[in-house]
Amino acid sequence: MSADFEGVPPLSGPVLVGVIPGQPAAVAVRAAEFAQRFGVQLACAYVDVTHYAAQGDGAPLNFPLDPDGEDDGVAKVIASLTDQLNRALSKRLAYSIHF
Repeated sequence: MSADFEGVPPLSGPVLVGVIPGQPAAVAVRAAEFAQRFGVQLACAYVDVTHYAAQGDGAPLNFPLDPDGEDDGVAKVIASLTDQLNRALSKRLAYSIHF
C-alpha cells in the first residue's frame, strides 16, 4: 500500500460495484483490481428499476411497477449480465453477483 494509506485500518468488507447490461467491462475489471489490491471480495450488484421488492411469508417477493407490463425480459437481462461478468472477471478473482 502507498504511504497515503498509513494509519488507515485495512478494509474489512467487499468492494461493491454497480453493474448494468452492456456496461464496459473496464468498470468491473477496475473494481476487481481494487478488491485484489486490498485483499477483499468483489460484490457486483444490479438493480432492476422496473420492479420493487416486498416481504412475503419469510421470502422476498418481486413485483413489476407496471402490473400490465411484460415480465419475461428480466430472466434474459440476468442471464446476459451474468455472462458479461463471467467473461470480464473469470480469471481475475472470485466474485458474487446480486440481483
